[in-house]
Amino acid sequence: MAKIKHLIFDMGNVLMRYDPEVPLREYVSSEEARDLIRKELFQGPEWVERDRGTISIEEMYESVAKRIPEQYHEELKKCVYGWDICMEPLEKSVKLCEDARKWGYQTYVLSNAAADEFYQYFPKFSPLEAFDGVMVSSEVHLIKPDVRIYECLLEKYQLKPEECLFFDDRKDNVEGAREAGMQAMVFTEDYESLRTFLKEQAGIMDGEMNVDSSNNEKEKEIKITENTKITEAGATSATSEKKKDLLHKVTKTMRAVLIPLIVAATVLTSACSLSPAPEPRTTQEENGGQAVTEQQGQSADSSTASQSSESISLDSIPAYSGQSYVTINNNVPDFTDADMQTTSYEDYSELDSLGRCGVANAIVGIDLMPTEERGAIGQVKPSGWHTIKYEGIDGNYLYNRCHLIGYQLSGENANEKNLITGTRYLNVTGMLPFEDEVADYVKQNNAHVRYRVTPIFEGDNLVASGVQMEAKSVEDNGAGVCYNVYVYNVQPGVVIDYATGDSRKATDEEAAAQSASTSTATSTPSGQQSQATEKTYVLNTNTMKYHTPDCSSVADIKENNRQEFTGTAAELQQQGYEPCGRCHPE
Repeated sequence: MAKIKHLIFDMGNVLMRYDPEVPLREYVSSEEARDLIRKELFQGPEWVERDRGTISIEEMYESVAKRIPEQYHEELKKCVYGWDICMEPLEKSVKLCEDARKWGYQTYVLSNAAADEFYQYFPKFSPLEAFDGVMVSSEVHLIKPDVRIYECLLEKYQLKPEECLFFDDRKDNVEGAREAGMQAMVFTEDYESLRTFLKEQAGIMDGEMNVDSSNNEKEKEIKITENTKITEAGATSATSEKKKDLLHKVTKTMRAVLIPLIVAATVLTSACSLSPAPEPRTTQEENGGQAVTEQQGQSADSSTASQSSESISLDSIPAYSGQSYVTINNNVPDFTDADMQTTSYEDYSELDSLGRCGVANAIVGIDLMPTEERGAIGQVKPSGWHTIKYEGIDGNYLYNRCHLIGYQLSGENANEKNLITGTRYLNVTGMLPFEDEVADYVKQNNAHVRYRVTPIFEGDNLVASGVQMEAKSVEDNGAGVCYNVYVYNVQPGVVIDYATGDSRKATDEEAAAQSASTSTATSTPSGQQSQATEKTYVLNTNTMKYHTPDCSSVADIKENNRQEFTGTAAELQQQGYEPCGRCHPE
């Protein structure tokens, strides 16, 4: 038997307890409903596809709901979005992993799971940094026991299969690992025998292993318990040689760009900063916004590409009043002529002493945009990060890891210099429409946009109060895209301590005050619309989502759950409706 160097753990019922009966007992009142939801959700095909990364949690709910009577939909929804209340660490597994590292083993996780949820609940077991590697099925679109997912892990971390010992509570997954050439064990929570074996393998203590001498050289079994064994298959059972360079991705080349100090004499003089700002496009207008006149000086070194304009003062920003953003300096960004170049680049500030992000700069072009699927970002913990859920928030989680420069613009994914702790409201309702505007313009015109996002922190707060977003299209000198806005990092119905990231549900009085602010929010400048603009929306009374009439999700809404509504987005939100995550009807 080859010396074991690497321990690879499944997650559910190996490292953390997975028991769907917990959410079923918590959320579902009748046995009939429990049986149905257990079968259609937890044992249904959508659960597997969610692990495979082919559907979103919203799509999973909508698909399963078609097979569940309507009277159980609310209970189904709670199970879909809150099933992970059952995910608690197995304390003896925590100790086992800690000790195994002390004994000299490297530790890895290989889990069938949806990555967006995995990275929320897994830190309850252990910091991700404690493991030498983590692979989640939805990120590679493969699930155990497909031999390819084991080969992906081996290739990614350059491991020799015969030096790996894999643990899983499912026999079929164990057989898949053996097919990939690993040693593998069905995990039974027999910690005492397992610890003894691992210590013996590591040479920590003396003792003979119980070897079944009847086996030939092709297969040796070390018996841990009567029903638990490790099998070392001979060379004939190993899979064919792993493909070279599997899943290796070509890293980006550094996009360092020298910004010219002398601007050509032919540069147009009618800059955006000297002319009225073009009207924001509809996606911005629907979010609403107030005007803030910004009075600030420019840095003497403002020609440097990474230089931000002088940060706005929070004293100049009105308190949040129901609108997701306010315009700054008549919507005119603070870029110089030398900033307006046609060579794409991105630049991120170093984290400060508190671990906080600084200004992020870019010239966005098609060549900067991503060409591969987005990966996981759950391993990054921005300053002030907390994993916390509240009912009524789209996706339930209060905080998102918000990209300063959106992934769709830069292809930057798990870059700690580009991720802040932001509310769901900031991420989707506030920032996304402005990012979409830039992305659409660049793609449609094969052009460039000067872009800058500055997180605004008050004092030593770990969570930003908001972000300043500036953009100006280069080739047409701001005629296509031009804005300068402050977006609030708030979440209606929740009170946030920006110093630490702690939060609590708003009291009835606080919620009423927020609603009053929303209904009396200052109207936006002439030429812009706000959430006070009446429009026609399509409502899903079951999911409590509202959509634009042309949203693709509308076709999936059952007739008895579908209603049309003419009014304002603010009115719908006061009634408890949330904007659709696909069409973003704000």
